[in-house]
Amino acid sequence: MNFASDNAAGIAPQILAAISRANSGAALAYGGDPWTQRVEARFAEIFEREVAVFLVPTGTAANALALAHLTPPWGAVLCHDEAHIATDECGAPEFFGGGIKLVGLAGEAGKITADTLRRALDAATPDGVLATFLFHPPARELFDRYAPDRGDQGALAAKIRNLLPAEPPEGPPAEPKLGAPEGPPRPADSFRLVDPLSKSEIRVLRYLATNLSTPEIARELSLSVHTVRTHVRHLFDKLGAHGRTEAVERARALGLLAPSPSRRVS
Repeated sequence: MNFASDNAAGIAPQILAAISRANSGAALAYGGDPWTQRVEARFAEIFEREVAVFLVPTGTAANALALAHLTPPWGAVLCHDEAHIATDECGAPEFFGGGIKLVGLAGEAGKITADTLRRALDAATPDGVLATFLFHPPARELFDRYAPDRGDQGALAAKIRNLLPAEPPEGPPAEPKLGAPEGPPRPADSFRLVDPLSKSEIRVLRYLATNLSTPEIARELSLSVHTVRTHVRHLFDKLGAHGRTEAVERARALGLLAPSPSRRVS
């Protein structure tokens, strides 16, 4: 058995069989295929929010492209000096990042200490280096706990936070303030969601945007076909829709689903 890398091992028979099944027939590219749609629906269920998933063949590709997306070319990525991206990915993050710099920080048992974090901020402040942290839970907790909110370091910490994806607000969208200028009408403006969707309904809604049939959705969610049909009927009522396509379009207009792949900016 070889533990050097998952790339060094042979493919699992179940994965090879799934690839063979997916190879039959035709499918749209660039996220329009049913497999990507199923993955997005499943990830949205796991993370409890709408997500866009871009499938790549290796972990190195995923790590490098994710860091390149989050970090400007002149930026630095502060990571543990024994982090996988620093020791095992052969410069791929810096290559795909167009010049980003991996800065290794010491720490026992693979953890970055608070003092090390402070020194890193001290070193970054004079040159205004924007640093994107690898937010494994311990590192994120350290940053939130010890990163200063005032002075030069406070300004730098604010810039770092601005690089991170914003957390979506909880609850329904806020009503517009009185006297606020009105922008051009949006598709959602003509319809308001009166009754909030339940968690179960949201789970089913995410799969309505795929090409899966009702029995297939039921299998994906480990529900009976009757239960899925009941949720779909409730969704149609709450969204004021007369069919699946209209329900998905209305949900997207209301921000309940991510935009369709054809409308995403490439």
